[in-house]
Amino acid sequence: MSRAAHSLISVTVFAVVGSMLGLGMAYYIGLLCAAGIAIDHYTLIRERQRETCFKAFLHNNWFGAAVFIGIALDYLLRLSRVL
Repeated sequence: MSRAAHSLISVTVFAVVGSMLGLGMAYYIGLLCAAGIAIDHYTLIRERQRETCFKAFLHNNWFGAAVFIGIALDYLLRLSRVL
């Protein structure tokens, strides 16, 4: 499976799960950021050059960070509405 297809499937699954859990706009903004990061990674690795592939590998943690920040912000916003 190509990296682009893997990223598309990952973002789609995250969106479906977010919808099932009733997550809000902050989550989807984080997911949109993660999709942008995935596109950036794809542009880095499409030529299959060692240096740029390694750069994408080192930068990959930002994809997960964007999703995490979206989840955290969504729950913080919900918590602030309850209190």
